Amino acid sequence: MKRTAFLIFLIAAGMALGQVQIGSTINFETDGVGYTAVNTGDDGATDYFIRTNNINKVTSYPYSGASGYFWATDDNDEYGEGTVTTTAFNVSGYENLQVKVHVACATTSTIFETDEVCWLEYNLDSGGWTGVVRWNGNYTLGTSNFYEDPNMDGVGEGVMLTPTFTQRTYTIGVTGSSLQLRFRIFLGAGEDFAFDNIQVWGEAGASTPTTQATNVGFANVGTTQMDVSWTRGDGDACCVFVKQGSSGTASPVDNSTYTANTTFGSGTQIGATGWYCVYNGTGTGVTVSGLTLGTAYQVHVCEYNGGAGSELYMITSATDNPDNQTTLTPTVVFVNGANPALDFHQVKADNPLPDADWLCGQFSLTGDVAGATLNSVTVFLDGTYDAGDLASTPFQIYASNINDFSTSSALGSSLADPGSGSDLTFTGLSDAIPASTRYYWVTADISTNATSDDTMNGTVDAAGDLSITSGTISGSSVYGKLNAGSDASLPVTLSLFSARQEGTSVILEWKTESEIDHLGFILERLESDGAWTRIADYQTNPALFGEGSNSTGREYMIEDEDVMEGVYIYRLIEVSIGGDEEEVSRIRIAVDGKPQLTELLPAVPNPFNPSTQIFYELSEESQVRIKIYDVTGRPVKTLLSGKIQRPGSYNIYWNGDDEKGVTVSTGTYFVILDTKDYRKVRKIMMLR
Repeated sequence: MKRTAFLIFLIAAGMALGQVQIGSTINFETDGVGYTAVNTGDDGATDYFIRTNNINKVTSYPYSGASGYFWATDDNDEYGEGTVTTTAFNVSGYENLQVKVHVACATTSTIFETDEVCWLEYNLDSGGWTGVVRWNGNYTLGTSNFYEDPNMDGVGEGVMLTPTFTQRTYTIGVTGSSLQLRFRIFLGAGEDFAFDNIQVWGEAGASTPTTQATNVGFANVGTTQMDVSWTRGDGDACCVFVKQGSSGTASPVDNSTYTANTTFGSGTQIGATGWYCVYNGTGTGVTVSGLTLGTAYQVHVCEYNGGAGSELYMITSATDNPDNQTTLTPTVVFVNGANPALDFHQVKADNPLPDADWLCGQFSLTGDVAGATLNSVTVFLDGTYDAGDLASTPFQIYASNINDFSTSSALGSSLADPGSGSDLTFTGLSDAIPASTRYYWVTADISTNATSDDTMNGTVDAAGDLSITSGTISGSSVYGKLNAGSDASLPVTLSLFSARQEGTSVILEWKTESEIDHLGFILERLESDGAWTRIADYQTNPALFGEGSNSTGREYMIEDEDVMEGVYIYRLIEVSIGGDEEEVSRIRIAVDGKPQLTELLPAVPNPFNPSTQIFYELSEESQVRIKIYDVTGRPVKTLLSGKIQRPGSYNIYWNGDDEKGVTVSTGTYFVILDTKDYRKVRKIMMLR
């Protein structure tokens, strides 16, 4: 038997592997084992392409250094191009591949012709044959020997071959799974070549991770973006893939690098599967944008080992990986203006300026998340007025995120007077409704030639009078008159509104600082169809009776029982002794266990005047401190000073005053929430 010596690298624990042999040496000792040969032949003299042991073939070319069988050829062109092709080597998981082979040439009298062929080639993963090295004559020197031609340009400028078998090593700069080698030979008279002992070597590369990422979670879900988090497995890094839909798993291809882009649809896609890479790295979270509202998205985190171009992916599922989340569809609530003086009055003695904007109606739209758009509004005009007292196109609609007409901007085009008792429809508005309140004013321009005493008002009669896209409208089916003029004081000053889960119930609590002419409260819950369901009111539950007029206020509590899992929005409506209803606050709670995180959420509204609601969530029972600071770091107001609160969702009001009850000046302020294990700062702005 042939003895083949090769080097074994001994490695200590923790050291990188060096070159190791992959598979067995193809040594031709057994005919056809490990290879196939094509176009072989032997004329019994000097024309042949055969497997030989230098004994069974008397040749004029005595090779030395062979200890058994090898392949040799001389003048084989009469048989056609001869090939010896190896069976496949499994090179999966290896890199820096090398081919080692013994080669020899005994020619001493013939100069190789330029059309002669003597190649070593490889085929990786059935991708086609590629040259490794070529042997041919050195035509510059004019010698008759065979030389290596490493750049395969047809000129043998490399090492000269001799009749003694010498092992040569050639590097293949590729990685893959299955590797074949092939000798391709076509020589003329007097030209010979021999080869033996084919080996493949490589360095052990990365292996597939053994522990997949888990616990894919979602937070801050909006209409077009959401935060995605996960728990890492044991890979070098991970790729996060997102696909529209609510099922399926991603199957990234080994040795492929996927470029991430946090905008969905912009990163590398896995083939044409719809799976896009949104993250590639070692972290545990990413914010994904570019999503479509009201749409489900499947997220799969795949651990991998290896560097760029050598990745080995783990594509199995694990606990909560993959998982899916549906983006929100905004719910928009219509709210009447706040002033009880419903009618706009214009008298001759007012002597208005030409084309002045006179307020004849106000309403607001409150969105739970951003993404909805107001496209048109129909207002029914009523009252007694002289059309001649109006300008030519007197009616306009304005909007602002602040309840101050002086900050508003006009939307759409001015409209002509349709006459009292007719509809006034503003179209082409395309006005974005934020995740807070958007205020709208309907105005009329009065002519300087006005001679009459005029009264007019506007009415939004039903939900169909507001065209909302990318969202749903909710509220009363008949909205009633729009209120005009400046803001009026509310009967109730609210300081706290909170919601928490206890078993299958939601406990809602609120506190008033003062009550003026207050009859009682109504508590409602928003349902999935956009309708509000009344949970309790002062007429059926004595606990919701108001205090009339009370400067000290009181605390209230209602239990909403047998609530199913889901996200709920509650709104609190106060009712005056005169029977006027006004929404004073709303709160959102996820009923599926306590909040996952303790978090200080954005204040609403912000900027604000005169008050704002500060929202926060507690994942565990905590001693809570909330303070307001100015830009110099000076404490302005303590809202909570170490109150013990259970897990749940809360909001607390700041009325824009300091510890002495003095209203603060316009400017930037900071809200700081402190618990034992959490501290968060958010910026708010007072505008006066």
